Amino acid sequence: MTPALALPPTRRSASHGEAGYARAAAADWFWLIGYLAGKALMHALAGDRDKAKHHTISTAAALLNWHRAMGEDCHAP
Repeated sequence: MTPALALPPTRRSASHGEAGYARAAAADWFWLIGYLAGKALMHALAGDRDKAKHHTISTAAALLNWHRAMGEDCHAP
């Protein structure tokens, strides 16, 4: 795991807390990830590679947090 990928989930966890992630529904995660991926796409198409990479890493961090929030229950709401 690269340091850039490790930082966003840690920073977000500090501001929202693990309990906040556990309350998020699958649809909440889906829309967050779609939003972030859309921003990555927009910046990639505009030629802003740095912003596209930033939003790609943010999307990956959101996926990691969703995975962590699921815990052992892969059918979490």
